[in-house]
Amino acid sequence: MLAVISDHDSWINGYIPDMLVDWLHQGHAVLWAHHPLELAPGDFCFLLGCGQLVPLEKLAMFKHNLVVHESDLPKGKGCIRDQFNLFRVVDNGKYPGWFDMYGQIYYLKIRKKKKSVIDLKSR
Repeated sequence: MLAVISDHDSWINGYIPDMLVDWLHQGHAVLWAHHPLELAPGDFCFLLGCGQLVPLEKLAMFKHNLVVHESDLPKGKGCIRDQFNLFRVVDNGKYPGWFDMYGQIYYLKIRKKKKSVIDLKSR
């Protein structure tokens, strides 16, 4: 089972359903939770935009855990314009990001966020 936990109000929640549908079509069981108590044992837990402290006993229910969390970095730290070219290593068509777990290959996709009506009104 592949699990995702994210904060209820995380910006990334708009992207998670597409990922879960892809995983379902690949034959995986999936779980999306907003609180550590909702987690169930599985193979992989993705903590995406999850600012909550997940207890070790919950993390131990999974063979693997991956934390991806955005944060504001101090001025002068983090990604600078020159480093942006490094992101070209992952090209969805030519050089997709991927990892292999127990003979299953998982692909990572980079997508540009589409502007919503709310985004356009805030300008």
